[in-house]
Amino acid sequence: MSSLHTLESSEETTQGPINRLHTRDDSIRKLQTILYSRETQVNFLECKNAQLEAEVDSLRETIAKLEKMAEEQQGMLKIGMEKMMAQQELIENFTNNCDGLN
Repeated sequence: MSSLHTLESSEETTQGPINRLHTRDDSIRKLQTILYSRETQVNFLECKNAQLEAEVDSLRETIAKLEKMAEEQQGMLKIGMEKMMAQQELIENFTNNCDGLN
């Protein structure tokens, strides 16, 4: 019976370290899951950031085009105003000349 008792005692002493190994393995698996989750979140955020940067670049290009169009239209407006002023001056000169003939 002594050897049976020794065998049972040996099982009890190895059970503690085995349980600790299982607990450690479970903790490692949980940490790996957390790490994978964090990596997935980082990858998603990096992808989203790249999309937003592309959108910002596109908006900057659009703004630059709109600013250029506004400058061109302002230039055309200035030319139109100058033509209108010249026509107004011609009309005034013609009117004055007509008044002078009478």
